[in-house]
Amino acid sequence: MRYIVICVMGLCAALMSSCSGNTCYSESREVSPEGWSMDSALCFPVTFTPEILDETEDFQVNIMVRNDDRYAWQNLWLFIDRVAADSVAVRDTMEIFLSDNSGRWIGSGVGSLHTLSEVYIDTLHVDKPGEYVFGVKHGMRVENLDGICNIGLTVEKISHQKQ
Repeated sequence: MRYIVICVMGLCAALMSSCSGNTCYSESREVSPEGWSMDSALCFPVTFTPEILDETEDFQVNIMVRNDDRYAWQNLWLFIDRVAADSVAVRDTMEIFLSDNSGRWIGSGVGSLHTLSEVYIDTLHVDKPGEYVFGVKHGMRVENLDGICNIGLTVEKISHQKQ
């Protein structure tokens, strides 16, 4: 069973990394099978180069959560630290609902794995090129969180039509 899970995650990672078009960044980090420690941050360094920056374009940032049937809660609280290229730091708190009120998983899934992507930042304007680091920790009230398999971050360019 573990082999199948690893194969499915590898296939998903290959598909995500081959994205093109408006996707500037798409990465997924695996959480330890022993659980996600409250002190463990998953880091996503995103480099905004001058070639992808344009005053008429902003970015949408999405968070992806992949969980299995061991996850015991309906929701997941995340603390997301964002450090810009000019070292300005921001901490956000995000709640993602992984199942509905009857306990059915909301995301798509194969077998016991379920994947859900939610918008974290609808419109992020980047003024300066450089590296922006997003650090994600869980904010649940347990030290070691079981059932979360992967956390991912995607950055997509969004265009605004001038009228």
